[in-house]
Amino acid sequence: MARRNAFGRPLIWAGAALLAVAAAGQLLPDPAAVQAAPAAARIEINLSAYRLTLYQGDAAVASYRVAIGAPNRRAGGALRVTATPTGRFWIGKKTKNPSWIPPSWWIREEGWSETFFVPPGPANPLGLRWLGLSRPGYSGYGIHGTADEASIGRAVSLGCVRMRNADVVDLFDRVAVGTPVDIVDRTVEVVRGPDGGALLALYPSVYGRGRAAVADVRAALRSAGLPEELGDDAFWKAELAAAAGGPVYVALGRPADALRPPVPGPVIAAALPSAHPDEVSVSIALTPLGQAERRGDDYLLPLERLPDAFRAHFDVDASGVVRFYGEPLPGAELRAGEAWIPVRDMAHRLHMTERWLDAASLDLSW
Repeated sequence: MARRNAFGRPLIWAGAALLAVAAAGQLLPDPAAVQAAPAAARIEINLSAYRLTLYQGDAAVASYRVAIGAPNRRAGGALRVTATPTGRFWIGKKTKNPSWIPPSWWIREEGWSETFFVPPGPANPLGLRWLGLSRPGYSGYGIHGTADEASIGRAVSLGCVRMRNADVVDLFDRVAVGTPVDIVDRTVEVVRGPDGGALLALYPSVYGRGRAAVADVRAALRSAGLPEELGDDAFWKAELAAAAGGPVYVALGRPADALRPPVPGPVIAAALPSAHPDEVSVSIALTPLGQAERRGDDYLLPLERLPDAFRAHFDVDASGVVRFYGEPLPGAELRAGEAWIPVRDMAHRLHMTERWLDAASLDLSW
């Protein structure tokens, strides 16, 4: 049962896409007040992860669990926009021990007086701190505290981002007016632990914006500097389907039991390697060609293992140089009279598509 405040409403609803103001209204976001924040501080809030991360430059220096806006709903034929908006905002105001004035539609639905407000104190839905968000066309949104810690990690507010009181006090002291705040809704992201380990996190969409695709997984891996070929399509499709029921985490590059997800959730037991092994099985259109040896980011395969149609593209001159269409092929080697071909480079030159069937099986095709 939701805990109720002195005004008879569940605290899980209180405090969000609100006009949050002190008695004189000085908490209203003021775009003119926004200045460049020092030390390249930046806040990112990922709605689907229920997580706020503070960055200094590119380094994440603090991370907090949050509550976000409830999905939009209809009441009496009117649309109540309660979902937390996405995009870039800035911290426009910082206030300690704020007062709270609900939005006018909330006051009308509750039958409260138009002069209703909640003064600072333990019953205040905005908690101990208010960080008002500024952006043209938006008003009343902010990051604030809450005494209702059971709401953290849920989509229950009227649009604002809630934090535990201890967390919002900590964040308040770390940031300045003008700090940029990026609110995103990523259902796929790479999460790194303090020891450098990585998890690929898959989240259900909070606002029903559609399930992520395998291409989103590949893009997240690529953006994190990890091999985007990790895992085959069937593996990721299965995990994306499982993520519809709750967060799923796939350990990357080390045993799964050595990593813990940032929030409770399953970690796939069989960790995917962070780099391809020294040998891979190569195929063309699923026709096996045998094992290829790793060299750098490519793999060498004896020319004789290629189908006749492919071998016709190559020749070896009298000086032992391997040529492709008459031009020297960088990376090719001649071993005891046998030419070894860099298969990924060959595929690129022939405009073929790479497909990793798993972490140690590479298929090439058009």
